Amino acid sequence: MKTLHFLQPVHLPDLIDYLILNVDWRRASDHYSFAKAGVPYIYFGMGHDKHHHQPSDTLEHIDFRLFEHAVSKIAEFVSALTR
Repeated sequence: MKTLHFLQPVHLPDLIDYLILNVDWRRASDHYSFAKAGVPYIYFGMGHDKHHHQPSDTLEHIDFRLFEHAVSKIAEFVSALTR
């Protein structure tokens, strides 16, 4: 069995900001409707983004390195499901 690693190095101040948000990610997105109904789901998130759902949520604020890393790990996860 192959172990999948989904974490990437994190800048400590960013990690501290992320941890003090105290967000219940289980309830923080569209998937919560499934959770409430008892429907199994898999949630893939990329953490807190101060631009999300803000006027500044534009192309120039996308962290493409992080986005590409996340997509790669999701593809790796889905591929592992087929083995």
